[in-house]
Amino acid sequence: MTGDTRERVREALATHLDERDPAPFDALPDVEALVERFDVATDPDPAVDAYWVTEPYAHVALRRDPDTEELRYDVLEPTRSEFADYVYEDLRDVARRVLLDEEYAHDESGREAFAERLDDVLAEHARGVPPAERWVVRYYLRRDFFGYGRIDPFMSDPAVEDVSCDGADVPLYAYHRDHGHLQSNRSWGSDVVESIAVRLAQRAGRHVSAANPLLTTTLPDGSRVQVTLGGDVATRGSNFTVRKFREEPFTPPELASLGTFDARQLAYLWLAVAHNRSVLFVGPTGSGKTTSMNACAFFIPPDHKVVSIEETREVNLPHENWVADVTRTADDASAEARREVDGYRLLSEALHQRPDHILVGELRTDPAVVRAFFQAVGTGHDGFTTFHAETADDAVRRLTHDPLSVPPDLLADLDVIVVQRIVDEPDGVARRCWQITEVGTPDGDERPSTRDVFHYDADTQGFEQRSRARLPREIAADRGWRDDRLREELDSRQRVLAHLAAEGTFDYEAVADRIFTFERNPERVLADLPEGVREGAERVRIADD
Repeated sequence: MTGDTRERVREALATHLDERDPAPFDALPDVEALVERFDVATDPDPAVDAYWVTEPYAHVALRRDPDTEELRYDVLEPTRSEFADYVYEDLRDVARRVLLDEEYAHDESGREAFAERLDDVLAEHARGVPPAERWVVRYYLRRDFFGYGRIDPFMSDPAVEDVSCDGADVPLYAYHRDHGHLQSNRSWGSDVVESIAVRLAQRAGRHVSAANPLLTTTLPDGSRVQVTLGGDVATRGSNFTVRKFREEPFTPPELASLGTFDARQLAYLWLAVAHNRSVLFVGPTGSGKTTSMNACAFFIPPDHKVVSIEETREVNLPHENWVADVTRTADDASAEARREVDGYRLLSEALHQRPDHILVGELRTDPAVVRAFFQAVGTGHDGFTTFHAETADDAVRRLTHDPLSVPPDLLADLDVIVVQRIVDEPDGVARRCWQITEVGTPDGDERPSTRDVFHYDADTQGFEQRSRARLPREIAADRGWRDDRLREELDSRQRVLAHLAAEGTFDYEAVADRIFTFERNPERVLADLPEGVREGAERVRIADD
């Protein structure tokens, strides 16, 4: 452990023990004794970044390998002695017998009550255990009862988006929001990996076995998990991937502050969504398609009805008039098995619910679902969905060719394609809106035309408008607006978004309140803006009549 890390650990331990953590100790453990518990890293390489994920128990350091220049994700937790291992195993069994028969609410109050009872068990059954050993055991009991066990430091790190275990004795990988895939200093044997996989399934209320070794489901916190048990299906042993769920979704001004979009692009999308236009978000895996779709869904008028359809729940909207559906796989466990409810069935039923907007989590390879979505768009239901493609033209080509074969005139009912990509920038990897493309009417049997409006510039690491936007002009014609009204509709939205981003207003409810209030009474929101607030360096250029 480097000197900086050692001092950080010492300071956190001293503060934590003095101010917040007296129970269940009759005598507090010695700080220096606890510091030594963390002294497992002898690598002298300085950390690129270091921080607590569960203070003062789990610490993370990002270090660059001096030989390969590869950035690593090192987890540091207090080590357990052989005696502490024995105490832990014994107290874990006692806690299970004593506590798991008791009823606790599935919320923060229930968690706190459970923690207090666990402290009671420690105080009663570990009286003769030295304070430092008891402190370490207490951490691991809490981690394993309340958290995600061995992967809890990864799950507790807000900078980690995905956690991936590829098999036994293979290092765990963390997808860091600023640095991409990072190899960690954690790996386990086949029995441990399988136990983690099984426990993840159990946390989701599901079952995985040799007979049914594959499972994709949602954890209680909303994270999406895919589990595969080792055997003839997974030749490297059991594996799992967790895509962590952000309790509060990214908001439009937050994406502007991160550089994913600029306020000008978001104002363009706001105008489109608020006036019943359909948007397709495309890009490779992990490029932020669903994140951007969810953020742009904030622009749906507050009183409109929304129906979302997903395989696993990811979308999180601020709208009250929202029906959130998820598909269901068949359950073959008994003669009274639950029947499968697929995306096509949910989409068909959604049309009977009179939605103004339909959000489909992702279009994949099922032609029935894809065509049903575009038929819904063609019959007046505004649609939002995601699709795997590299560019807007690639998306149009894939959608209109086998096996999806969406008729060109049906695809032309789509209005905008937003392309996301992961790009390399000097400060690390970043998600950027690569292009925003308008979809036009097909010429005969040809594919719909496309027109790039905005595009990411890798040289300037900014966004440029490559052509004048036609869609705002179409909206103005539908609404009967003059040119000055259209200009004000775009500029006022851009000013609001630029102001929210500049002042750091990213809170889910606060942003929704500003956007919803604007849709009902724009003058009220604009009157609250400080004098001199501008749209930004550039405004949306609109096509001539």
